[in-house]
Formats: sequence, C-alpha cells, structure tokens
Amino acid sequence: MNKYIYKVVVEIDDNIILNAGRHDLDDTYRIVRKMFTDEGLHDVSEGKQLVFISKPEDKDAYGAIGAVTNILYRSWVK
Repeated sequence: MNKYIYKVVVEIDDNIILNAGRHDLDDTYRIVRKMFTDEGLHDVSEGKQLVFISKPEDKDAYGAIGAVTNILYRSWVK
C-alpha cells in the first residue's frame, strides 16, 4: 500500500442493506466510494473492503474525512 497519512476503512453490512429492501447493494458501494473520492481521498479498496487513504501532500484530507464520515453517520448507511 502507498504511503499515507490517514486511512479510513468502511464496513458495510450487506445483510442490513438487502433486508431493508430500499437500496441496491452495488449502488450503495458505488455511492460510498464516490463520496470519499469526490473529497480527494484515494480509493485503495479491494472488492467489498472499502479503504481510502490520504497521501502526505493532501492538505485537506482530515476535513474531507470528517465531512464524509459525518454524512455517513447521520444517514441510513450507519
């Protein structure tokens, strides 16, 4: 894995998403990936293990991580 300052690992419980029946599972993964990458974090995920890092030169990474995780915490993705 590349050098990084911050690393975020997102775990999505597939069963909860599927049992709720309101959201497409693949779309859920796509949206979460997009949220982090739109904020400038680098996607180093492997399959369904979502991993995002910030490189040393990414000046606003801490705030970006805070913004995305706050949105996810307050949403249905909990």
